Amino acid sequence: MKETLENAIYKNMAKLLIGDGIARILGFVITPVLTRIYLPAEMGSLAVFTSFVAILIPFSTLRYPLLIPVLKDEKMAFSLSYATFLMLLCSTILLIISLFFFKRDIFSLFSVEELSDFWWLIPISFFSMGLYELFYQWAIRKKEFLLLSKSKILQKSIGSAVQIGLGMASFGSLGLIIGSIFSEAGGLSLFARSFKKDICCNYRFVRWSRMKIILGKFVNYPVYRLPAQFLLSLSGKMPLLYFAWKFGAGMAGQVGLATTMLSIPVTLLGSSVGKAFYAEVSGMGSSKRIEILYLTRKVIQKLFCISLIPTILIVLFAPILFELFFGTDWVQAGVFARILAIYLITQFVYSPISEGLFNILKRQSIVLCLKIIRILIISMAFGACYYWELSPIATLLLYSIGMAANYVVATLVIINAVKYQK
Repeated sequence: MKETLENAIYKNMAKLLIGDGIARILGFVITPVLTRIYLPAEMGSLAVFTSFVAILIPFSTLRYPLLIPVLKDEKMAFSLSYATFLMLLCSTILLIISLFFFKRDIFSLFSVEELSDFWWLIPISFFSMGLYELFYQWAIRKKEFLLLSKSKILQKSIGSAVQIGLGMASFGSLGLIIGSIFSEAGGLSLFARSFKKDICCNYRFVRWSRMKIILGKFVNYPVYRLPAQFLLSLSGKMPLLYFAWKFGAGMAGQVGLATTMLSIPVTLLGSSVGKAFYAEVSGMGSSKRIEILYLTRKVIQKLFCISLIPTILIVLFAPILFELFFGTDWVQAGVFARILAIYLITQFVYSPISEGLFNILKRQSIVLCLKIIRILIISMAFGACYYWELSPIATLLLYSIGMAANYVVATLVIINAVKYQK
């Protein structure tokens, strides 16, 4: 029975990994085409747009959709889904009102004034991403992992096709943004067709009383998980927003391409190692502290050795490779990638082990503290850059050193959390 369950889990993981892997490979293959169609400033406008939406998206449903897969009662789960859909509608309306009055101030702040006439695309993107998250969590509840895999591939395929088509038609940054929205909404029709029966059958069970009970019972989600996710999104997008604000959309586009390419080895290899590591330590249980500590140290050592190869290649050849693959306009992105490689090793070591260990140890408070520390380090780094009016190279160097220090501290914290686990 246990062996059958484990096999099912690994099969589901494989389905998700295959779909995510194909989507990422497709994105990597398409990127050299996009960089030859669009200018760095246009890519920078997309980076600012997506960063803005990504920072806001945790507020769309207050992180309640994370509960959808774990609730045992189907009626309660659907009532929660309906409640979060209403939250999404209300937050979208609030965003529309805010942007209507302050759109020009916001866009001019980040050097993308040309997007102020298309401000209404932000609420569309915001709503699409929020709705996709709802369907995504419902699909997990129904164990429709193949459907999730298909949706990822469909999203990337549709988005890339639209971006290339509109780019050839000289739509500029608007083409990139519209393609991004099509990518976000690409899987919605697939989900809607698949879950039409679920929606029709469960809608009659929706009750305000059920919604109030479930929202009140799990109020810790918006209290704790919302700030954690917001800090994570903000810290991840802060470099792009700072560069757009301080140095213009063109520089933001160069940084965006550099960070995107550097994330590929961490995401592909790190995700696979992380899932395998989590499966191993979850089988041990939190009581086997010595065994978990030993395995953690061994994994860290191996990850460090593996990370040396891509890091050395990036440091030595990034500008040449970026010019070769992405065109002459993107040599600066290669220079930026070389600087950002400073923290690549530490990120590669920390990311695969962090989530699994914190879930096993049930130390979510430490996760929030680490995210607060991270945002403070990044804020201080960019604050110092602004005060001393540092160049783009010096700014990115200080940021990269700060991120490396952050991941080293986080790794030491997680080792000690295992070591002194009661």
